[in-house]
Amino acid sequence: MQDSTSTWRATVVVVLVLMTGGCAASTRASTAGSLDSISESLDESSSATATAGLVAELVAAGRLPAVTADAALEDAVSAADAASHALTTVVVPDSETLAVQERALQVAQEAARAVVATRVWVGGGSPEGSGAVREALGRSGSDLEDITEQVEELLEEGES
Repeated sequence: MQDSTSTWRATVVVVLVLMTGGCAASTRASTAGSLDSISESLDESSSATATAGLVAELVAAGRLPAVTADAALEDAVSAADAASHALTTVVVPDSETLAVQERALQVAQEAARAVVATRVWVGGGSPEGSGAVREALGRSGSDLEDITEQVEELLEEGES
């Protein structure tokens, strides 16, 4: 009985040492990991926004049926929503990364609203014209590019 208790205690000590060592390593890498996660979510949001922009252009030109446009926009809305949600789940290690995460979330949510507005417009439920919808998508795309560049710069600084 004493041998199994000693073995169990030794195992617990080894696990705790390994966990502590793992925590120290993950703390050093957590800023880069957080920024990578933020970057991935921004890419998803940018993709959804670009899809909505293309759909809006094609619908305005009469080159895409509303049913097809709606299906593409439904996927874009889901992707934009998922990107925003993913940004809320990133655990950040410091106030600088938190500020970047908050800005990224704000921009991603604005982009998601623009994608939703595009779907509403295509469905005929919005009095806004295609110009207003495309302008909102363009603004969102530009804002997404700006925050993505900031994240990439921070990642590059961390590699130096």
